[in-house]
Amino acid sequence: MPVKAGYVLLALWLLVGADPARAFDCARAGTVVEQLICAAPGLKSLDDALGAAYQSVRDLTPKNGRAALSASQRAWIAEREACSSAEDPTACVQSSTQTRTALLQGAALAGPGLPGRIIPLFYWQDGTDAIYAIDVTLLRVTDPATPGEARLNRLAEHLAAEIPFGPHGDEPNPYYDYILQEGLDYLSPRFASVSIPVSSYTGGAHPNHGISHVNVDMATGRDLAAADLFAPATQDDLTNICRDQIIAEKTRRLAADGQSYIPADDAFLSDEVLGDHVADLSRWSFTDREARIDFDPYSIGAYAEGDFACRFDLKDLRAMALPGALLP
Repeated sequence: MPVKAGYVLLALWLLVGADPARAFDCARAGTVVEQLICAAPGLKSLDDALGAAYQSVRDLTPKNGRAALSASQRAWIAEREACSSAEDPTACVQSSTQTRTALLQGAALAGPGLPGRIIPLFYWQDGTDAIYAIDVTLLRVTDPATPGEARLNRLAEHLAAEIPFGPHGDEPNPYYDYILQEGLDYLSPRFASVSIPVSSYTGGAHPNHGISHVNVDMATGRDLAAADLFAPATQDDLTNICRDQIIAEKTRRLAADGQSYIPADDAFLSDEVLGDHVADLSRWSFTDREARIDFDPYSIGAYAEGDFACRFDLKDLRAMALPGALLP
């Protein structure tokens, strides 16, 4: 994969000192989290496994990408320190470490995975008043052997090309950022469901965020469409089910604030928008148990309402799908 100049735009301190892959010396544990890890054999074992996964990724990462890998790991270690104030610090450290290890191992949330190795590629840039702070993680199959594996790598290349390394072009602001962590919701030699969440701040009252998905027929390398899975009448049925779920969720959220919800008065609740999302498989993600349709802010509600999603049990979807439709 081509490496952009911003891939290695890092402060010098990131290029020197102890590599974060190295297991720290418990005799010199300084932070609350480090002391907690050293006091619990289970946590120390998880941390050692994390270090091994990190070292494996580092060995497979091009030399001009290792600084970005190190920067990302250091930032994650700093974030993990917040577990010291969690209600259950041990559970927090365990969950955070397991999640990070899974990322370094290129593991999917569900599915058997691939025979070959997937590694994360990190893109990092310290922000200034002229350029974005960049924190991007993409996934690459090390030795693609099938059309589907090649498609996953092309997707990562496309996403890398979209990273805004150049000047942001607006008035000076040191807090402009761009964050993306590509994820695998489901992965097998037959089917892949990839999530692409993006968060960015480009000025204004709040950051913007959204999520899209790519669902791949791994045998052919083709991106699937809703028409490959569901007949038009079934898409209408799914739209109605989705509408009922959104109404129920909006009703629940407003009731928690002591308010009532009247669907007829909701200008955002549009059958056209719902139908468009159902018919667009880039809005769908799949695991081995369910499928989810994600709605970005403003698409089905005001920003302050938060995000919405419709969920379908995969067993039900299989019964509704076209004969032979490719599903997890």
